[in-house]
Amino acid sequence: MITTQSVPFAKILKDSFLGQSTVRPDFIAGETLKAVPLLALIVGVVGATWSWRLLQWYISANTLTACILGTQCPLVFQTSFSYFYGVPIHMLAVAWFVLLSGLALARLYGIEKASLIGVSIGALCVPAIIYLDYIQLAVIHAICSDCELAHLIGAILFVLFIIMYRSDRKSNRT
Repeated sequence: MITTQSVPFAKILKDSFLGQSTVRPDFIAGETLKAVPLLALIVGVVGATWSWRLLQWYISANTLTACILGTQCPLVFQTSFSYFYGVPIHMLAVAWFVLLSGLALARLYGIEKASLIGVSIGALCVPAIIYLDYIQLAVIHAICSDCELAHLIGAILFVLFIIMYRSDRKSNRT
C-alpha cells in the first residue's frame, strides 16, 4: 500500500488519467483543495488590477468614450451612483480585492482563520453586486460591461473563499 504523504501530485494526475488507483479518492480531493487558496490569490490580484484600471478610467471620466468590453460605460461612470459617501466605488473594489488577496495569501500559508474572515468580507460583494446591477438596469438604463466583469470576478472570489472555508471546517471535524 502506498502512503499518501509520499505520492506527488503529478503521479496522482497520471494515475487517474490512466485509470490506475494508487491513492485514495479523499486524498486526491484534499490535494486539489490545496490549490484553491492559490487560485483565490490569482483571482484576487486579477480583480484588484481590473478594478484599478476601472478606477483610472473613472478618474479621467471626461475623456472616457467607450470601455473595452462594451459601449455604455461612460453613461454608468458619469452618474452620482459611482460614489459611495464621496469615495469612488472602484476604489472600494480595489481595496476589497486587495484585502481578500491578502487573506488568500494568509490561507495559502496555513492560517485557517483567513478563510472564515474571507467569507465574511467576501459576503459583502453579494448585496453590492445586486444593488449596483439594479442601479444600472432600473435607474441608469445602461450596463457597463467592464463593471460586470469586475462583479463576476468578485463573485468567483467569494465562491473560492466558501470552498476554502467548507474545506477547513471539514478537515477540523475529522
